[in-house]
Amino acid sequence: MPSLLGKVWYAGFHYKAKITQILANREDGEHEAQRSRVGMVVIWTSIHFAFMQAGYPDAERTFNLLFAPGMSYLGLAVILFLHLLYFPKPNPVRRVLSITSDASLLICSALTFGADQGFLLPLYLWMVFSSGFRYGTAYLTYGAILSVTSLSVLWGLQGGWTQAPITCIAKIAGMLLLIGYVSRFLKAFNYALEGEKQASRAKSRFLASISHEVRTPLNAICGLSDLLIESRIDGEQRRMAKTISESGQSLLHLINTLLDFSRAESGRMPEKLESFSLFALVGRVYRVSKVQSTKKGLNLTIHGDPALGSSYFGNMRFLEDCLINLLTNAIKFTEKGSVTLSISVVESEKNSQRLRFEVIDTGPGIPKDAQQAIFESFSQQDESILDRFGGSGLGLALCREYVHSMGGEISLRSEVGKGSNFSIEVPLQYRQIEREMMEPDCHFPMVLVTHDEDLVLSLGSNYMVDQAHASVEQGLQAVTEEAVRKGATPVLLLDRALIKEVPQEIEKRLAKSTNAGSLEFVWIGDEGEIAQAPALGYASSALSWIDRRQPRYDLRKLASFANHLHDSLDGITATSHENSPQSRTILVADDNKTNQMVIEKMLISMGHDVILVGDGQQALEQLQEGCFDLVLMDINMPVLNGLDASEQYTGICEEQGLVGTPILALTADANLEMEQACKVVGMQGCLHKPIDRTDLSKAIDLHAQVRTDNDNQGIDPVEPSQLQEQETKTNLEEVPVEQLSPVCETTVNDLVDLGGKDFVSELAEQFSHDAANALLKLSDAVDQTDSAAFRDEAHALRSASANIGAQMLFQTCLSWREIETSELESEGTQHLLRLQEEMQQAIEGLEQVLDVVLPKPGKLEFKKAG
Repeated sequence: MPSLLGKVWYAGFHYKAKITQILANREDGEHEAQRSRVGMVVIWTSIHFAFMQAGYPDAERTFNLLFAPGMSYLGLAVILFLHLLYFPKPNPVRRVLSITSDASLLICSALTFGADQGFLLPLYLWMVFSSGFRYGTAYLTYGAILSVTSLSVLWGLQGGWTQAPITCIAKIAGMLLLIGYVSRFLKAFNYALEGEKQASRAKSRFLASISHEVRTPLNAICGLSDLLIESRIDGEQRRMAKTISESGQSLLHLINTLLDFSRAESGRMPEKLESFSLFALVGRVYRVSKVQSTKKGLNLTIHGDPALGSSYFGNMRFLEDCLINLLTNAIKFTEKGSVTLSISVVESEKNSQRLRFEVIDTGPGIPKDAQQAIFESFSQQDESILDRFGGSGLGLALCREYVHSMGGEISLRSEVGKGSNFSIEVPLQYRQIEREMMEPDCHFPMVLVTHDEDLVLSLGSNYMVDQAHASVEQGLQAVTEEAVRKGATPVLLLDRALIKEVPQEIEKRLAKSTNAGSLEFVWIGDEGEIAQAPALGYASSALSWIDRRQPRYDLRKLASFANHLHDSLDGITATSHENSPQSRTILVADDNKTNQMVIEKMLISMGHDVILVGDGQQALEQLQEGCFDLVLMDINMPVLNGLDASEQYTGICEEQGLVGTPILALTADANLEMEQACKVVGMQGCLHKPIDRTDLSKAIDLHAQVRTDNDNQGIDPVEPSQLQEQETKTNLEEVPVEQLSPVCETTVNDLVDLGGKDFVSELAEQFSHDAANALLKLSDAVDQTDSAAFRDEAHALRSASANIGAQMLFQTCLSWREIETSELESEGTQHLLRLQEEMQQAIEGLEQVLDVVLPKPGKLEFKKAG
């Protein structure tokens, strides 16, 4: 049982942490002012006690006179501080009371010491200025009025106005002039600060809009280009489709980088802490970077410390992004030689380790005067870098923010002409795995070269090593044969006691002699040799050095490490339905026809059956009537959005005691807040647009459930009144309509290239019908002054217009994304007339480009004059 003292300590620690968090979230300095008041009373009391002990005259008298006002001042400060903790929002009454208590204590001090005391005027100014800088010019004015009034009354009571009127006037005039100057400065400062905040908010809105609006067309670009690559086209067409796909992925990466950088700048970087396998993470990074290094003819090597754990807890995405960024930069700027990723344990405690990740290259190096600048935003070593290599100049700045958010450090050592060493140190929690619980998990042939019989006996047990030989030549021949027989990357274990040759020299010689493709080297040495391994390892291509005293344990971990480095099976997914393990029935809810096309083609190519619906209400109806293995639900849809539909479906399943069909969100909002919102309403996860085929396949395998005839065939019907509407908004900044054309011919021609003219003509006819229906629904919304319904219909029409290339119509619908009831009531008719005219122009433009005849929307009859 915990002791009473322990309980008290725990409670105190808990409340202290809570109070610290409350105060840290405050933007003003009101809590600091309250603490300062308490501190001043304590200091004043201590000084008076010291004076009394020293026998100063009048010290005891002044102490007795000011004791009651001082204790009252202290008590009020404590009460106001407690009130601030319970009600942390800004409170004008509390602030006025604080300023008034300051002035009251100064009045009492003046009456005690005399109004002519020189220290009072600076104290009054301190009170006025601190109020203004903490709370604004209104409180500065209140403090000034209070100070001037207090001093005037005091001088009147004590004869100051009679004895020295000029002096009193001069003091007040000087005080007012100084306060007036500070007030002007404070207004200018607040104006500049507010401008900066508005600019930051505008940037955030713009980036959020870019994320949402650009990801939707990227979904079509990346998805359809990937499908084209897998279709029956000739080599030249496949190369063009691959270029389109790679360009789309590059644009998507840039958007994600800009969004992450914006979040990091504003201190809103989402942190997702999770358990992860370090070996699997490094394996993914290695395989991605290996492709780039091979193209440039560079030697990419990994060095792993045997003391590394296999399972850690922390921000996996931040760490992985940092390593990919650093390795990509190293490969980009290194023309010949090697790039090395070295991972070592710097500090180790019971449940945590501090790891160092070093990326070492043999590139041109970075001058000392440019080494700090490259970590700044939009900064590169020199202007020629952008022309030669491209890039946004955000990668290293974002890495720095990532590392700092993980509580780590990033540093650089570089010398011109010799290369660079970027180092990251981060603390990570880990779970230590007992030696007897550690499985070898080795898929690769391992051959040992040593004359140490004890070492052979130790590693030969449990079949950890396939063969052992006493010479390098025999070991090389054996490892080559094993590699050909098993079809996997071989690992050659070299005993340093047997081989006196320099490690990197023998590695080069052996690598050239073998025809086994890639070859991993692991050196076995004594403690002293391992200590010197980092110095040797940077020039060596060895995977690691292991300790002769515990080779089995170290080799088990390195076997798992090597397995993840070269086993690329986790990056391969089925490309046709023959390879798909099971055919599933999947419901897709998305109001965007292009998105429906892309997702449907992807799912059909995987061998799945697909049902398409256009909004959340239709999705609920389908779930009532049939059974599905998975639901892919768009978030922004008319009638009933994806979040509300999922929440209602989850609630109905809970009421009826059923296990619901898993739901995955389809969203262009790639942020942590959206993921959390999806989890709250019962969704199992999110797929971010543009939808990646590999991610989609993995998500289906992970979340889909295959139902049998005995499983529940659907939920019981629910009344339509249960379905709630929710407005959908976007934050895209408006573009002048005068700069746009009714129809973008480039978009139409791209659609023709993608699906043929018949396909686009069918799409245009569908658009015409949908536009006419949308116009009628928008008219009904104007008649009923229903702004929510108007926004929903405008959103649906906007998506359709974007897909067909109706630019002006798209921009008009975009301008109504936040339309309010008052605007709809006063200008609704004018909006509809404008929409009808632009719709007519768009359809006529499509007819001209496609040389077809399309249905036109009828003219509206207005029931209500705008």
